[in-house]
Order: sequence, then structure tokens, then C-alpha cells
Amino acid sequence: MGWMSIGTGSAAFAVSSTALTSEIDRNALSAGYPEQGAGANDNDVLYAGSWAAGDGTGAITEAGIFNSSVADAGTMLAASTFSVVNKGASDTLSIKWTVTCG
Repeated sequence: MGWMSIGTGSAAFAVSSTALTSEIDRNALSAGYPEQGAGANDNDVLYAGSWAAGDGTGAITEAGIFNSSVADAGTMLAASTFSVVNKGASDTLSIKWTVTCG
């Protein structure tokens, strides 16, 4: 997994999904991610994505982690919908996501 995407959709995701419902932007994970948790959290995998000013602007309501830089290709590891986060053209956005295995 090497990419995180954001979108404006709100529909449920299928197990076979390869993109968000209304994906607007997909970026490579932030430098140094994914990384494994340490100590008691060693079964956690940490993912982080970021969007610069002017990148992924909109009323963000969904995010996902993927193994492809191309929408509608590859595999989705995780996805979630949430209350709207309005990202203006001059705003930046960072998402940190923890996936616990086992």
C-alpha cells in the first residue's frame, strides 16, 4: 500500500472496490509511511497522507488507502466516510490512519 485518496462521496464501499465513491485526488503516502507500531502497538501499521494547498480541494467526506496510484486499479486496503471537512484552495490536509492486524 502506497497511496491515500480523498473524495466527496458517502456511499458504502464494496469488498472489490478499487476507488472511492467520488474520488477527487490520490497521493503517495507521506515520507516514511507506512511504518510499523512499536512495543505494545507492534501489530499496528501506520499510514499518513497529505494534500498541499490547491490539491484535493472540496467538501471531503471519504478517504481510502490503496496499492495503486491509478484510480479504478489495484486493491483498496481500507476506506471510511466521515462528516464533511471543507478543504479550501489555500488549506492543507493531513490524514493519519492506524490499521491493527491480528
